[in-house]
Amino acid sequence: MNTKELTKKIMEGQSIEGFANKMLLVEKAIQEAKKEFKDAVENLENPYPFNIFLPVSKEEYTAIHNLLLKHFNISLDRISADLMRIARENVKQELLKALEEKGVKADNQAPKGDKHGNIWYNNKSNIKRWW
Repeated sequence: MNTKELTKKIMEGQSIEGFANKMLLVEKAIQEAKKEFKDAVENLENPYPFNIFLPVSKEEYTAIHNLLLKHFNISLDRISADLMRIARENVKQELLKALEEKGVKADNQAPKGDKHGNIWYNNKSNIKRWW
């Protein structure tokens, strides 16, 4: 259903004031969903604290990259990308779990994203509460 059809359906049998009140409620629901999501993200536990897993220096990354290329013909970028795909999936699962604990249940209507899996919410017409 496009925005025009949705607006028409919402407006049926209502005054402009009634419609405006519904739109305010929709905006409030969107803001609440954003807050719930932000809270879930901010409360994710870091399983790799800096005091235990020290950061890697640029020189160390360069040495590892050169070693991998020389002895295994594999770039550090390839390994990093693979690890980041795994990390991304784990973060996604943690977020869904955190949201579910707050009573926000995911369903199978989640946006699929672009060819890279990215979901862009750059304007209000793209915002959907799919969980």
